[in-house]
This record gives sequence, C-alpha cells and structure tokens, in this order.
Amino acid sequence: MKGMEASEMSTKKKHTSKQKNKGFKAGLITGGVIALLYASIFPLFRISDFLLCGGLAILAGKVISIMASGLDLTTHNKQDAQKRPAEVEELPLSGNEAADAVIARGQEMLQQIRAENDANPDEVLSSQMDELERLCVQIFKTVADKPMKAGQIRKFMNYYLPTTLKMLANYRTMAQRGVSVSDMTEARSTLIRGMGMVLTACQKQLDNLYKDTMLDVT
Repeated sequence: MKGMEASEMSTKKKHTSKQKNKGFKAGLITGGVIALLYASIFPLFRISDFLLCGGLAILAGKVISIMASGLDLTTHNKQDAQKRPAEVEELPLSGNEAADAVIARGQEMLQQIRAENDANPDEVLSSQMDELERLCVQIFKTVADKPMKAGQIRKFMNYYLPTTLKMLANYRTMAQRGVSVSDMTEARSTLIRGMGMVLTACQKQLDNLYKDTMLDVT
C-alpha cells in the first residue's frame, strides 16, 4: 500500500515537473516572439524603448508560462467539498399539495446547482453558489411554514433559478470545449455579475416573504 502511494506521489511530482518545464519553454518562446515582433514594428533607439520591449516580452512570457503549466485546483476542490455537506439539505414539506410541488421542484434545482458547484473550481463562483443554495433553502423553508406564500415565488422559480442553471451550464460547457482565455475571462466576469444579480433578487424574495410577518409584529 505504501509502495503504491509512493509511486503515485512520484508520478504526480514527475507530471508537475513536466508541466512546469513545458510552461517555462512556452513562456520563453512567447517572450522571444513578442520581442521580435515589437522590434520589427517599433524602432529601438533609446534605453526606454529596450526596457518597454523587454517588459512586454517578460509579461507575455509569464502569462503563457502560467497557462501552459496549468493550475492545480485539486486542493481547493477538496477543501470546498469538505466544507459543504455531502448532499443538499432535505427540504421540509408543508402538507399542502401545491406548495409541496413547488418545494419538490426546488429540491431538484438545488441538486443541480450543487452539482454545478462541485464541478466548478472557481473560488468566487463557488462562494456565490454556496450563498445561493443557502438563500434558496431559506425561501423553500418559508414556503413550507407558510404554504399560502408559494404563489409569491413564481418568478423566482420560473425565471431566476432556471436562468442561473443555464448560465452555469453554459460556462461549464465553454470551459470543457477549451475556448480562448479572453473569452473565458469575459464569460467569467459576466457570470459573476449575473450571479450577483440573482443573489440580490433571492435576498429580496426572502425579505418579501417575511414582510407580512414583520408588519404584523409591528
């Protein structure tokens, strides 16, 4: 057993070393190409010209080196998996047929969001999905406690959650197909903004569900 573990560690180290070497070579080549291109387009007369050319070459080489080396996200994935429960919290039912149908559908959507979360290594997006799950659980628990409020979350169920799942699925598909770095960066920024809007809407939905109760207390 120890021999197998040692072998796996050795293999992983070799793979990491190869990735780093690959990244270094790619960065070196890219830096050289950028320097040649710059020199062919812009004249290099002053020291500042050489410094600018060298700076651009180093920057481009560093970016390509990191990209070619690859990012080890396994540790982050394991830490996230350990922090959150293995399964989405089982939502309580109300005993009201219409409300329970809404809750059951919500449970399915939460499972899909969790699956997207577990498959996504991005720390910011994962944190947003954790918060989304927390808010959704609170919303559905409120419906279970107050079944007559099920109709108030119609837009939440028919628009916000399906739209969120579609955005997450599209982002995952783009990552799997290996689209360009610039496109992925833009898609990530768009998704983060979209998730922020969804979280704001979910919090507002939860607040509205409790609004009548708060008015009764006051």
